[in-house]
Amino acid sequence: MRRGGFSRPGDAESWARKNMIELVRIREVEDLVRELTKRLKRLGIECNRHVKLDKLGNYKKSDLYDIDDEEDLVKNNFIIKMIFAGAFYPNYFTSIKIDLQEAIRMCYGKDFRNTVQVRNFPMEEGVLYSEKLCDMFKVCSKLVRCSFEDSKGFIEFNSKCEEVASNVNLGVYLAVQMRNLRIPLRLKRLNAKITYEKLKRLRQLRKSTSSNFNFTLNSSRTSRSSRSSNLN
Repeated sequence: MRRGGFSRPGDAESWARKNMIELVRIREVEDLVRELTKRLKRLGIECNRHVKLDKLGNYKKSDLYDIDDEEDLVKNNFIIKMIFAGAFYPNYFTSIKIDLQEAIRMCYGKDFRNTVQVRNFPMEEGVLYSEKLCDMFKVCSKLVRCSFEDSKGFIEFNSKCEEVASNVNLGVYLAVQMRNLRIPLRLKRLNAKITYEKLKRLRQLRKSTSSNFNFTLNSSRTSRSSRSSNLN
């Protein structure tokens, strides 16, 4: 990272923020990789990798490896991964016990594997911000759906795509990373008059839809009863 790519001050920080990467951690990893490589070399363990950069700071694909046997290459990479995992232990991954009931409760019965929760919406007003909230999370996944309960919003990512090995939707991981990077979610609140008018129209629409549904349902029942009487 220190070798290539960023010519102006602030470019690295801008790139890291855009890609939801913690720049400090990347630099720490780079230092650790360099230190591990030196230690392994002193023990006679050396990765047969020779990286060269072109004038633009990009890797030359033809110069990445000088290992002819593909099987040896796979083994070599696996060993290096194991060494790195050992170096980062116990922080390479964290295993915690999942409270399934608590996860379901927090998501109001929704699938917690593809759902994240956003809090502190004005009571019953969240639906007015649904479109803008969905737009905020489209950086995590193109297929997003929003719903609301009280002052909480729920962002559901398409469960049929972008799943990783853990069966958790990739959008959930990216949304959590947004929180870890403290990327703010800001919505401009509507003024009281506009909010009142929009909620009033929404309630009228729901009431009208509900009435039409009940009328259709009752008509269907009446029709079935009539046919039954004719048969008798």
